[in-house]
Amino acid sequence: MAKSFATTTVSLFLLSSGLVPVLAHRGNVRLRRGEYPSGEAYTWLPLDQIHSTPDSYVSNTLPVSSSYDAGAQPTLASAPPLPQATLDIAAYPELDVIPPTDSPEVKQWVDAIDWDLIPKIDPTQPGDCAPGKDAYNLRGADGNCWWTCGQCTRDVDISTCANFMDYGHTYDDGPARYTTKLLTYLEAKGQHATFFLIGSRIRERPEVVRYEYMTGHELGVHTWSHARGLTTMTNEEIVAELGWTRKIIYDVIGVTPKLMRPPQGDIDDRVRAISLAMGMIPVLWTGLTDEQTGLEITWDSNDWRVHDGGNATEIQHTWEGVLDSTTQFTDHGIVALQHDKAPETVDLAIGYTLPFVENHNPPFSIKPVMQCQNRPYGDIFEETNTNKDNPAFGTDDVATRRSNLGYAASHGQATSVSLTVSRTYASGPTGTGTRTTQQTSSTGGGGDGGAPNAALHSSSGSSFGILSAVLLVTYMFSM
Repeated sequence: MAKSFATTTVSLFLLSSGLVPVLAHRGNVRLRRGEYPSGEAYTWLPLDQIHSTPDSYVSNTLPVSSSYDAGAQPTLASAPPLPQATLDIAAYPELDVIPPTDSPEVKQWVDAIDWDLIPKIDPTQPGDCAPGKDAYNLRGADGNCWWTCGQCTRDVDISTCANFMDYGHTYDDGPARYTTKLLTYLEAKGQHATFFLIGSRIRERPEVVRYEYMTGHELGVHTWSHARGLTTMTNEEIVAELGWTRKIIYDVIGVTPKLMRPPQGDIDDRVRAISLAMGMIPVLWTGLTDEQTGLEITWDSNDWRVHDGGNATEIQHTWEGVLDSTTQFTDHGIVALQHDKAPETVDLAIGYTLPFVENHNPPFSIKPVMQCQNRPYGDIFEETNTNKDNPAFGTDDVATRRSNLGYAASHGQATSVSLTVSRTYASGPTGTGTRTTQQTSSTGGGGDGGAPNAALHSSSGSSFGILSAVLLVTYMFSM
């Protein structure tokens, strides 16, 4: 049963229409690139003193440094002016729970999907990826390609950057209390990132999202509740989680995001197809899996483990070893996973990870995700997108659908091959139908059916062995 919602109206507290794409105001002090404020609210702890803080921790929080009136023009010249600066809280679902699926909005979003294009795959259950089950066979054209079980990716997923030593700069789970501290650091450094936003957090802090947008950051969907993995949900629940987050982002900034990231990376072909049908391209993060040992290594900072009680020193040293190993990818860059959900994850970012990345040799090129695909900033939003060949416009099965995003080697001179996909498709959100289709797909330089992330599906013994050795040495050093 749907619960009644509060009737409060929250204001975004917009005070000024000044446009500040790189510079920001702090009181009467104009913050310039290269300057980072001093003071207790801006510092970070020594690495060995960073530990988990309770969710109720509120010391030294910062307000947004600038705010924007309705009608202000964003940094994107082709974007519409900002909408009104209020949110009617009663118009949105309850915080931190899966939204009801019987609302008029969700029904409209469900009806807009062509369910003949959505594979009929049951929601996953605990134990579905138990030892002894061959996750790698699920990568075939008829498999479900479940990322959680073997890091399987499709060509439609973004999990790499286009160029050598590109650092795909991303943060999940905001906007949170300490996101503004991170934003202050990024402004001082002239850096931008992609923020994957939780709808419930946007409802609490819409002014932070408005500020992120107006200062040139990329924004994407990270579900409404973050309650559990998307593959465990029904079709209607997936639509509700994605749709409400997309809607509240639009209501706050006036444009619609084109990217989504599934919580915990939990995605399969059913979730992929629904996301793409709603106009959103899935984004994961870079990873390697050894097919013989099953050992997985990902470009996940694991900063979230510190919030869960992990040792910050060990986690950070291991992360730096993974970052050092990025040089093994000679034809593409990486997408990293970080979080702005807690003070400790922000401290790790601004005090340790970003300085490490900034001073790395060979140097990283720090970019938001869409821009590290060699695409313009405007392609991050539906209203300003110029890429009419991105996978959200396709109608092929997601197992064979091609993407023009990803590292360049996978999108060279293409040759056409015929692939037969035989599996069951949904005739509606809860119905089924079966069809066998023969589709023409293109294969490029990436191999493994032309998938741009084919190199990440499995690694050669040499590259994986080098990375394993790096991580082992790093771990021993950190003990």
